[in-house]
Amino acid sequence: MKTRFFRAAAAAALALAAQAATAQAPVPEALVDRFVASLPDSFLTRTPDGTADPAQMARLTELNPDRADEIRPILEVYQVCVTTIVNSATDAAFRDIAQRLGSAKVARLTAFYRGPDFPVFKALVDRTDKGENLSDAEMATFARVMAQYPVTDLYTQFKRYEEEIAKDTVFITNVTKCSLAKKQALIRAKLRYN
Repeated sequence: MKTRFFRAAAAAALALAAQAATAQAPVPEALVDRFVASLPDSFLTRTPDGTADPAQMARLTELNPDRADEIRPILEVYQVCVTTIVNSATDAAFRDIAQRLGSAKVARLTAFYRGPDFPVFKALVDRTDKGENLSDAEMATFARVMAQYPVTDLYTQFKRYEEEIAKDTVFITNVTKCSLAKKQALIRAKLRYN
């Protein structure tokens, strides 16, 4: 009985030691900063420009003819509010993802986004998104990039983030505050909104 206990304890101690040995060191902040800065604008809107959403603008202008000059600033303020919140959450997510991926993968991804392979890869992805077929040479380029850089790992981690943010009550509350402020501004201006 004692022998089994000591063997189990020794096995547990060895497992913990192995786990501690394989735990990755934190990614240096400077590398994380370079990684985030290298990401394409489609991942993170660097500066909220306050451009009113065209679909919202059209809908509200239809409800309130000849009042576009009153509607536009309300929608612009709303857009800055939401973009700021989304950017903050996205920046935090990419910083967390960088820590999950580790220094080696983050360095490879930074090289990918800063280097010549990203524009080529993006063009291929854009074409496949449109339903276009790639040539054998283009498929080989796509496969090479996927093998050379941990793009799939980043995508997997980002999908996890999207699932988490959909349940994040602080994020949802902050976006809701932007929506309520927009609604209140429309009401104060005596503009129809629905």
